Amino acid sequence: ITGIFGTISMFIIASVTPGVLITGYFEAATGTFETPNLSELSMDNSLAQMFSVGSYFVFFAMVIFSVIWPYVKLLLMLYCWVVPLKLTRGPLLVFLDQIGKWSLTDNFILFLFIVFFWIAWSGEDVVDGG
Repeated sequence: ITGIFGTISMFIIASVTPGVLITGYFEAATGTFETPNLSELSMDNSLAQMFSVGSYFVFFAMVIFSVIWPYVKLLLMLYCWVVPLKLTRGPLLVFLDQIGKWSLTDNFILFLFIVFFWIAWSGEDVVDGG
């Protein structure tokens, strides 16, 4: 039981702390330069930004698969753990086993964000004559 509550606590902390820090790193013949954090992405500010720019599909996908579903799944597992053995416990565990694969959608969305925000540029150094 403490493991489930610990996991819920870690989900809450992970949702409100920055998960991705976007910085710029420039390298030229004269040296290197690293910018301060250009953006900090966390679940709460990403959701607010997606909603404010009108990206409702991504907003609702993130809400369903990254906010609602992990907690519902953990609470259903907690219910199965503490409730006495009944007829509903077996089918609920089968349901959680079958539908639990949708938890990977959260990771898929995260990987899409990593791909969308990866920007690399290589070019000649025009300041010092290339």
